[in-house]
Amino acid sequence: MISNRIFYLITLFAVWVLASFQQNLVTSIMVYAVLLLPVISFLLMLFAYLSLDAKQSSNRQTLYKGDTVRISFSARCRFAISFAYLDLRINRAYKSKFRIRRADSILCSCFGQPVNVKFDVDCPYRGIYHVGAKKVRVVDMLGLFALHKKMDLCRVTVYPRVSALVGLEIDHRLVGQESVTKNALKKDDILISHVRPYTPTDRLKTIHWKLSSKLNQYMVKTYEPLKEVGVVVLLDFQSKTNLKQSVRINNEDKIIECGLSVVANCIADMLTARVVYMPASKILEKHNVDDMQNYPTLYNLLACVEVDGETGIAEALRAFMDETTCGSNIVVVTDRADDKLRTTFREGVNAGNKMTLMRVIGENEKEDSWQGEVKKFMADGFKTVAVPSSHRGPIIF
Repeated sequence: MISNRIFYLITLFAVWVLASFQQNLVTSIMVYAVLLLPVISFLLMLFAYLSLDAKQSSNRQTLYKGDTVRISFSARCRFAISFAYLDLRINRAYKSKFRIRRADSILCSCFGQPVNVKFDVDCPYRGIYHVGAKKVRVVDMLGLFALHKKMDLCRVTVYPRVSALVGLEIDHRLVGQESVTKNALKKDDILISHVRPYTPTDRLKTIHWKLSSKLNQYMVKTYEPLKEVGVVVLLDFQSKTNLKQSVRINNEDKIIECGLSVVANCIADMLTARVVYMPASKILEKHNVDDMQNYPTLYNLLACVEVDGETGIAEALRAFMDETTCGSNIVVVTDRADDKLRTTFREGVNAGNKMTLMRVIGENEKEDSWQGEVKKFMADGFKTVAVPSSHRGPIIF
């Protein structure tokens, strides 16, 4: 638009100079034409702006990471005497905010004719985004003037992908109390800590019939309480400012996808799970998933949660073990695995936990670096798997 204005001023100056040297009817008409043409162009654009009916919609509101959403834009001017160009600049589904300088499309709305256009917007990251044209820029035919009309953006939710797990071994001696109680009700000889007299609130299945017949009194079996739920998934929520933004976001998304994959695997195996992470508040967030009914709530939460923690994964793991009685299957999902974390893993094993490491490999990360870290954990006897941030297939341990 700036170049158009400069060109118009140069043209106006050239015509004025020509009219100054040659004062005749032709030069006078040229001067008036150059002066009136922008006025006519502006009036036609103003009619188009005042009568513009524009709307946009998306073909889907929810999708998975890596999918594409289609934005449909339609516009029409009610006044037949109108002419304007519609400059559309489409907001994309990106984490970072950037200024959109160029138009994705310029449509010609002339004399009341409708215009329609569709855009395919890629959604490479999880989260909630507002995509589409934030405003329509109405430009006159000469490109000298512009007016803006606001639009309602389309809201889409991009969910993380969940992968199948192969080879994840769970120590069934450390499963949750609910699962063990269900098994104990089927067999009379496991995990009975003590017996006590029957009360009206007790379940009939918990009555110890052999002992009750000997004592001539109803006695109830009390099952030994376990120390932790079946599987604990500890997510690395430390925001790593030293990484390139695109690499950091890909790593964060993959960490959450791996965590959800472990939880989905636990549900399929009828095991309870707990997702733990430490956000910027430095207070451990814990979300229990007992069955499929709890899973959608966690899935929606992790689809939109911000990875903004300040505490490293080793400190978060130690804080969790300090707060909780140990004796769990702990799966740590992180994109960093140093000697400090390996030392904390040893402390977890000494406390009776089964430790598993899921190491997310970032884009362009040196192979020698992450292979060396993984080999150290494997040498210490920990279950370990490396998952590239771009990986989409099954995760094999």
